[in-house]
Amino acid sequence: MYYVGYTSVISGGDDMRIFEYADYCYGAEEDEEDTSEYDLGYFFAEEASAEFVITAPSDQVYRQLFAQYPTGDAMKRSALMVCFDEEQNRAINQMWINVRCYNIHDIPVWAWVIAGTAVCLLAVFGVRKVRR
Repeated sequence: MYYVGYTSVISGGDDMRIFEYADYCYGAEEDEEDTSEYDLGYFFAEEASAEFVITAPSDQVYRQLFAQYPTGDAMKRSALMVCFDEEQNRAINQMWINVRCYNIHDIPVWAWVIAGTAVCLLAVFGVRKVRR
């Protein structure tokens, strides 16, 4: 599947290894004092679950952890994070494929001529300005 951004597309299903890895990467050390609880129940379970809470250093919560696993509130207000139906997913994936795989040879000759003329004019005006 094609996806955009850093948000994880893998929840692991019934396998806890993905959550354990997230906890390993972002969780606080046991002797750390300034910590915050970061609930990921919405991501790893059908409903909120205390089983999927990472205790992370407070200064790290809204950094990489938030980028990798945005809060449930952030997911609700983010258009790209919405679950789309199959037809919409196909259209969105095709859009990103078109952007990523744009062929420069598809640009018409007249556009190259206009762009080349504009670059030449800018160069001429730049040289004239420097000579004054």
